[in-house]
Amino acid sequence: MDPLSLAARALRGGDPTGCVDILDDLIAQGATPVALRRRADCLLRLGDRTEAIRDYQRFCRLAPDHPAIGEVREVLEGLGQSCP
Repeated sequence: MDPLSLAARALRGGDPTGCVDILDDLIAQGATPVALRRRADCLLRLGDRTEAIRDYQRFCRLAPDHPAIGEVREVLEGLGQSCP
């Protein structure tokens, strides 16, 4: 199973810390913006709002035309932030 799928499984299984750990390794290897978005989701579930916002905004800068950009904008707006 690929790391993004493993991270999604960890998050769905109630292990956001495991999700972040998997994605940290993937990002260190030069992962795609999707990994940043998923990591932000995991961080938000952990209650780390500041880091989640940082990753969501980084996703916005790296992938402004990604199909999920609307969802990310909505999450950021709900957090009182914007997509740069």
